[in-house]
Amino acid sequence: MNERRLKAMGVQLGKRLAAARKLSNLTQREAAARLGKPASFVTESETGRRRVLVVELVEFSRLYRRPLAFFVEPFTAPGAAER
Repeated sequence: MNERRLKAMGVQLGKRLAAARKLSNLTQREAAARLGKPASFVTESETGRRRVLVVELVEFSRLYRRPLAFFVEPFTAPGAAER
């Protein structure tokens, strides 16, 4: 998988993380505090500036009470519209 595709997937994942957080009625600071992380962790995860590890995705999933599939299925090709 090339870097461009990985970056696009990271951005899409970030959008889903932000959506799940908002559906959970949490601010970035509140989510970070509950995860025991700095606020920049949530911000950079949501913007795609940092890659989210699987173990971190599981933590987000539990915090936001969303299944892992909410965050990862299916990813669209760069330039394609989100479902």
